[in-house]
Amino acid sequence: MNSITNVVRLVTRLARLFPMLVAVIFVVPFAVSANIKNKFTEDQKKAEKILSKYAASAGITIEIEKIDEKKTLGTKKVTQGTLSVAGKKFNLTTMGDKKTEIILNAQKIWLIEYPDPDFDPGGKRRVTELSKNQPELAKQIVNLFSSPQKFFSNFSVSNTELKSDLLILTLNPKSKDLKSFQIVFDAKNSQLNSIQFVDDIDTQTTLVFKKYDFASKLPTKLFEFKKLKTDEVF
Repeated sequence: MNSITNVVRLVTRLARLFPMLVAVIFVVPFAVSANIKNKFTEDQKKAEKILSKYAASAGITIEIEKIDEKKTLGTKKVTQGTLSVAGKKFNLTTMGDKKTEIILNAQKIWLIEYPDPDFDPGGKRRVTELSKNQPELAKQIVNLFSSPQKFFSNFSVSNTELKSDLLILTLNPKSKDLKSFQIVFDAKNSQLNSIQFVDDIDTQTTLVFKKYDFASKLPTKLFEFKKLKTDEVF
């Protein structure tokens, strides 16, 4: 208690003798911190406003470029594909050496790895099915396009910046399944430019959104998994 009293007395004396010094040491940092927090809040609101038009759409199909970098191995893989989103459902299809498809519908998610048509034309599809413990990343991608406020409730904004009409938000995930998450917006055209995230095994993935197609309704088969007799299911 005495130590607290002594600190208060010291600050009071300093304020009388050196008012400007006290202001710089004690007042300015709080003012700067408040301004930064206000800026983060304003930029988050701008982001939510841009994302609201995606949430209001019945369906979206996006041409994407997917970049996977495994930091521990020093590898980098770039594939092209499409991301289709309708409410709480999505389909992410990429075409690299072979086709890969991720389908999320309700509480189920399927990872479908197709055989290489050149080296294994008669091969089987490998299917990984999850009916419980939906991956955190899948949930957040759905929230990003369907419920922006819910998306941001799972993160805290650590930094925002504007670079050449690009609004960049750096986020701290509340879930341990994700180490980092960054969203880039085209502020001039009010659209989502890209997202980048690092998972719990240090794989950094970037999805670059190249072309949008807003539809009144997307085919239901996009979000349905139909098992083949030859499928290897895990």
